[in-house]
Amino acid sequence: MDDCQAITLVRELCDALDADGLRQCHWKSNAFLGRSRTGTNDLDLLIARADSERFSAVLHRLGFKLALSRRGSLPGVCSYYGYDEEADRLVHVHAHYQLVVGDDLTKNYRIPLEEVFLDSATDEGDFRVPAPELELILLVIRLTLKHLTWDALVAHLARIPKDARHELAYLQERVDRERVDELLERCLPFVDRQTFAGCERLVDADAGGWHGVRVATRLVAELEPCARRPRGADVRLKMWRRGLGIVRRLVSYEPPRKQLAAGGAVIAVVGADGAGKSTAVEALYKWLSHDFAVTRVHLGRPPRSRITSVVGLLTRARSAVGIVLGQRPRSVAVDDPTWRSYHAWLLTAVARDRYLAIRSLRRVASNGEIVVCDRWPLPQLSRMDTPRIHRNITPEGAGRLVRALSALELRYYRAMTRPDALIVLLVDPEVAVARKPEEPADFVRGRWKEMWQVDWDAMGAHVIDAGRSREEVLHHLKSLVWSNV
Repeated sequence: MDDCQAITLVRELCDALDADGLRQCHWKSNAFLGRSRTGTNDLDLLIARADSERFSAVLHRLGFKLALSRRGSLPGVCSYYGYDEEADRLVHVHAHYQLVVGDDLTKNYRIPLEEVFLDSATDEGDFRVPAPELELILLVIRLTLKHLTWDALVAHLARIPKDARHELAYLQERVDRERVDELLERCLPFVDRQTFAGCERLVDADAGGWHGVRVATRLVAELEPCARRPRGADVRLKMWRRGLGIVRRLVSYEPPRKQLAAGGAVIAVVGADGAGKSTAVEALYKWLSHDFAVTRVHLGRPPRSRITSVVGLLTRARSAVGIVLGQRPRSVAVDDPTWRSYHAWLLTAVARDRYLAIRSLRRVASNGEIVVCDRWPLPQLSRMDTPRIHRNITPEGAGRLVRALSALELRYYRAMTRPDALIVLLVDPEVAVARKPEEPADFVRGRWKEMWQVDWDAMGAHVIDAGRSREEVLHHLKSLVWSNV
């Protein structure tokens, strides 16, 4: 067994469960318990039903969050995630109130061993673990259902993974064979000893094939009292999901991730040039999307609608025609009549794109996903992602159409709701200038002057000193995000 020191959050969880006197144990993969201590592996905890509410209270007290599978959770199985700041790692707790096993696609068998597992549990370092005889019995059943059945053979899943064979050998060295037989007879009387012995022998030798199918078929028939659905229905569902998975891989469709039970959230990261927004958003997305459904978007460059594409095309066409006619490209002055014609259209189209993007993100978050945004339109800022037409026209100089477009642009920006969490990256302007040598220094300083003048506390924003090292900034950022989702 791995002898690794538990990370802080895992140790606090184990101590809290013991202090509250909950009946629980780490029920599988105890040959690799060191991986669970460090949070590398999931923590597969079997919990007594009577203690389910107290268990949930302990996890929430430690900052764990309940997550739901978008394809539907197994009955009696819940997932919780907690963030260990010191180790910079998400810890996944698989809470089992029932022992539901089988092929990963259907988990069709609930094996009634919960009480005997909990009664046999003893301390093994930070965790409580069941008797090795019980763990061996359930491991052989699990591996047989996953790798020896005919549908597993057809799907080329008959090979026993290396870690599973290592776990089997680890348990076989520690069991009392007479007790294995006694527990089978007492706890699973419908499973024949010869059937179990045949399954263990074939799993141990990694000898599947049609001989393994015959033995697995007998075990499946004997486990019929434990099945959640009839065998035929289970095979059909398994084949359907396997085929659907193949199609998704062929079309590069990402597998569905979990969603937090508390619902989705919109997280906006703002800051002027050189703050490291793009790096921060990329790191957050990579960190969260491993387990959860996450969407990211750059609101400085929102997805272009068809209207914006057409307006942009017409703008470029007008410029091209001007070049052909010998007109030199030039900057557009405030009182230039050409500005009043097509630039107002383009700015309004961009405002509409931002509004549509934010509306779409809100819908995505309302349906359970986490949304991470690079930039966000804020009325307190005038230099980034804000209405621009009204700042470039005068009432007496602008025509009726431009005034109407200006009003429309303002309406779009006013309709953009606040994010659920606003995170501001602040850095000294001179540091930002050094980080952005390709930008004019006065331009960068001007944007940062505005950022520093905003009262972020009054806005309920979370401010991070982005002048620190990248690791320190990301560490602080993850902690803030986890506490706000």
